[in-house]
Amino acid sequence: MDDMTFLEKFYNFAQQQPDAPAIQQLTPDGALQTVASYQQLLDQASRLALGLVTRFGHASTPRKVGLAIENTPNWVITDLALQLLGWIEVPVPLAFSPAQAASLLKDVELILTDAASHNKMQEWADKESTIVSPLFRIEHNLYSEDYDADSLWRDAIVTCPQQVVRFEC
Repeated sequence: MDDMTFLEKFYNFAQQQPDAPAIQQLTPDGALQTVASYQQLLDQASRLALGLVTRFGHASTPRKVGLAIENTPNWVITDLALQLLGWIEVPVPLAFSPAQAASLLKDVELILTDAASHNKMQEWADKESTIVSPLFRIEHNLYSEDYDADSLWRDAIVTCPQQVVRFEC
């Protein structure tokens, strides 16, 4: 029986086959495009985890974080970053009603969103006064035409209505 955790298996695979495709998606013409290799995915998630700890600090117990991000490579990266930190992830389906979302998010410390989901979360917060956790939008250059694995996430931004925080990872 294998006693390795998912993260241990992922890390080992990234070390053994760093260039293997981890995230692929279809292009508009139907071709399969690699978005990130296993090593790139691990690097991106590690940089985001570092940025989140830098921005929000360490906690004596795992932070409980809402995750409202569309089903994209961004979700995979953010999910992996939260696992690396040992933080508790509360995924929020965007098809939920404001009341359902509020029920899920009642005990979270913060909510991470992407650009598309940020407006939906703000709309829900306006309708459901019990959504009080601050929203932080994650933006990055994952889909940039001038993709550079070494600089990926260097320009990650976490935004809040009152502030913009840039990570230099």
